[in-house]
Formats: sequence, structure tokens, C-alpha cells
Amino acid sequence: MKKKVSSLILSLVLTFTFMSLYSLVFAQAPSLTIESPKSGEVMNKDEALVRFKVENFAITDFRRNPQPVAGQGHLHFWIDEANPTAQNAIKHISKEPYLLTKLEPKGHTLIVELVGNDSASLKPPVKKTVQFTTTGTPKKEGVTQVTTLPTPTKTAGNQTAVGIIVVIVVLVIGAVVGGTVFYQRKLANGKKTEAKKTPDQEEE
Repeated sequence: MKKKVSSLILSLVLTFTFMSLYSLVFAQAPSLTIESPKSGEVMNKDEALVRFKVENFAITDFRRNPQPVAGQGHLHFWIDEANPTAQNAIKHISKEPYLLTKLEPKGHTLIVELVGNDSASLKPPVKKTVQFTTTGTPKKEGVTQVTTLPTPTKTAGNQTAVGIIVVIVVLVIGAVVGGTVFYQRKLANGKKTEAKKTPDQEEE
């Protein structure tokens, strides 16, 4: 009876552990979609409302949450930027649309990227690009003001965090299996010892 109970407990522990491991390793990756402007769209104005859709990723304020945390961060926008970096990006900390203003009447290239709290690219990077045209004449030159951010520190990324979790789970499984096997062997040896006792020994 004890052997059946211990086997049942081991099965439940292994099942729960593997399900947790599966959900961590195969969890859906962050995704980004630019809903507007559309690729090739022509707008008779000097502004563009950037609408986007983010999934499996929490948008946070990097000013309040500067430390990198897997699965959260903010967005970087670049408009007509030949060398996009964290320093020249437009930082966006909301899922609400963003209005680009004072655009010159010409073709434009918009780049949108999901980044971590420290403004470092995700691993793998999650970035989208769209090209569109505006024909309106801006009243003043320039684009929406860009804020700056200190040089981001390198992080191990989501993959490193998952790797550490996998190692911990494997160690836990090994400990549980080893302990269960030891207990079962000890129980079996005890039964063998009792079986070897002679009637005379039992009377004594």
C-alpha cells in the first residue's frame, strides 16, 4: 500500500513539474503589429497616427521600472532615422496610439520596436517597419520631440532566465526521484528482513 502511495505521489510531482516546465519553455513570445499607417498609404496631411497591437508583453514606464524584467518594457519609434538607436528613439510607455506631427511632404519610414525596461532589444528582437507618404505641408519643421535615455546595459535576455528555470526544475526532479527511489529501496529491504526471520527468532 505504501509503495502504491509513494508511486502515486511521484507521478503527480513529475506531471506538475513537466507541465510547469512546458509552459515556461513554450510560452508565447511577444508580438507586435503596426495597424496604421498602412504600408504604402498616402495621407494628405502632415501627421500620422501610429496604431499598434502588442501581445504577450506588458507595457511599463521605464522611469519607474528601470530594471529589466522578462515580459515587460516599452516601445521605441523611429521616423526616417538612418541609424536607429536607443538614444534617438521616441520612447512610448502606453498601448495608446501615438501621433507623429510636423512631417515633411514625402515618403517616410517608420520603425517600431518592443524593448525591455532598460531599452535593450528583446532576444530575438521584436521590430516592425512600415513605409508611407504624407503630402501636407507642416507649419513648422521637425518631428515630435524625442527624449533621451542613458546607454542601455546588456542583459542576458529572456532565454537566459528560461535556461536558469529549466536547470532548477531539472535539479528538483532529480531530488524528488532520488528521494523516492531511496525510500522505496529502504522499504523493500525492510520487508526482506522481516521475511527472513525464522519462527524461533520471532518467539524470542
